Amino acid sequence: AQRDRHGEIEAEWTLDTPSVNRNKLSRMAVLLRPAAIAGGRQVWPVAEEQADAAAAASQRLVEAVARGDSREAGELLASGRADVNYAGVVWLDARRVAEAALREGAAAELRASREEIRADVSPLFLAAGNGDVALVRALL
Repeated sequence: AQRDRHGEIEAEWTLDTPSVNRNKLSRMAVLLRPAAIAGGRQVWPVAEEQADAAAAASQRLVEAVARGDSREAGELLASGRADVNYAGVVWLDARRVAEAALREGAAAELRASREEIRADVSPLFLAAGNGDVALVRALL
């Protein structure tokens, strides 16, 4: 999901995974750098006996992608320890998602839905929530 700079729109972005090649999804995971991560842990392993190791590797993948660390993300994907199919919510930049989908030939599988969110917060709160340090400094 993605929230705009004013906190008014939330968009859900999904890929129709059955029709998208797993390698394309892996490359897209490395290409996309989410603006922020919603919540603490973003991945939930399915197999209980491998839960701890799989969760740790998958969480590291989510964090590496969020930091834009393509080296670590690539290593985790190549090792097979992190599963790109674990479910989770990551806040994504809509433009970056669309550009990566176009580059990977997966634009036809990209779906978006929007719903309005009303937020009674200050511009300072929104700037801080979006990590816009320059705007926070200007507003202070």
